[in-house]
Amino acid sequence: YDSSGDGIEIFLNKKQNQLIRSLHIGMRSASDAQKIVQALQRQTVVWECNGQRLQSDALFLDYVSVTQRSMKKSKARAMGVEPEKGEASRPECTSTTASIEVPGLQVIENYLTQAQQEVLMEILTGPQ
Repeated sequence: YDSSGDGIEIFLNKKQNQLIRSLHIGMRSASDAQKIVQALQRQTVVWECNGQRLQSDALFLDYVSVTQRSMKKSKARAMGVEPEKGEASRPECTSTTASIEVPGLQVIENYLTQAQQEVLMEILTGPQ
């Protein structure tokens, strides 16, 4: 699943004597990430590690794009500079962003009437 030949990154939150419930896999390209999601969603995977045979449960895979912070760290590493340790990369907060680009997203103004909007909000919020 790695078209770059550089390998993939596996981030494992390992706690001693506990079952590992999740891990993060870093792919080198969006197309590689999409391929692995399509190929392995709900599949089980078997692999060997240190002479032990390991098998996953059914996989749940999710695709997340690269954040600006993780891109900056990646570029620093490519230049031989180890970035500061600290907070994990997080996507930019969209509530304070003036312009957000979402591929394929279209905003249709006044799509619902005021009455339709009120009914929809009642359905979504439920009884108080």
